[in-house]
Amino acid sequence: MDIEQERRPLTNTVENPYQVNGSNNTLAAKALLRLQRLVYLSLSLFGLYKLHFYRAIFVSVRIRHVPFQWGLALTIAMFFIKAYVELYQGRLHQQRVNYQNFRQTTHLFLLLWTMTSVCFFVALWPHYKWNTFLVLFLLAFGVVLQFLLLVPNPWAQNGVALVGLTFFLQDYAGFGAA
Repeated sequence: MDIEQERRPLTNTVENPYQVNGSNNTLAAKALLRLQRLVYLSLSLFGLYKLHFYRAIFVSVRIRHVPFQWGLALTIAMFFIKAYVELYQGRLHQQRVNYQNFRQTTHLFLLLWTMTSVCFFVALWPHYKWNTFLVLFLLAFGVVLQFLLLVPNPWAQNGVALVGLTFFLQDYAGFGAA
């Protein structure tokens, strides 16, 4: 058999069950995918509840609060970059949001994401030890990513993020102020 025949491009005969805009774009497939994301989100929130995540941030003396505050600051910076790119550049200036148009912004976002992960890891490790991996996975994949996939509208995503971060920062700012 000729090598060129072996290297011919693959045809698109296999349907991807995760492809929302593909040929299998039925109502049942979309509903099943949303249900799956909702289950992931619910299980992740339940896991964080069982690990006493929210209470540990405020009560545990083993949480390192300076790296946690740095992680929060970097999270807010990522939120503003996301809002700027999606809402200001994408919606108001009608610029297509993709890697080619926002290469430097994408790299900056990935750098901030890495720094945020390191900050939260350093902050949570004394309390959770090896469960820190699980906690950060539940937060990143289980809560944040599933929410972003469930609510595809950037206005709604940024609105919920703004309100959620505001309430969390108010609670966290009151921590230790008594």
